[in-house]
Amino acid sequence: MDTNDQRQLTEFATAIRSLVFSLRRDAVTDVGLEPLTAAEVEVLHWVLAHPGTTSAEISHGLGLKPSNVSVTVRGLVAVGLLTRRVDEADRRRRVLEATDKALTDHRRIDGAWTGIIADLLDGLGRDERRAVLAAAAPLGRLAQLRHGAGR
Repeated sequence: MDTNDQRQLTEFATAIRSLVFSLRRDAVTDVGLEPLTAAEVEVLHWVLAHPGTTSAEISHGLGLKPSNVSVTVRGLVAVGLLTRRVDEADRRRRVLEATDKALTDHRRIDGAWTGIIADLLDGLGRDERRAVLAAAAPLGRLAQLRHGAGR
């Protein structure tokens, strides 16, 4: 990778990070929810994508320490966003699922992100808007690659 590519990569990473932090904060505020920590957001997102998962699977999948996952899960259970239940296939296992509240909050946050991004896109020219929207598929693929890497 040459110096120009490295500079562009750094600028891209910085822009993505800045946008995501802003969207995460603003969307939660816009829908009137209590903010979650970054770890809580990651764990909740994992459970939403992998219903019936275990704490050990979350730890492995996200590359987090098991003790940190346990503390985070306890907090999410306490605020009514996750539930634990006995796995019917293997009664020794306890699996996690998102609650109806978590699903509703997730939809509300998705709607807020969409609205915020739509407003931001209005500030761009037509070609920039098209370029941003065309980036959805490759960015989604990057997310899949990241999750597949087992961080």
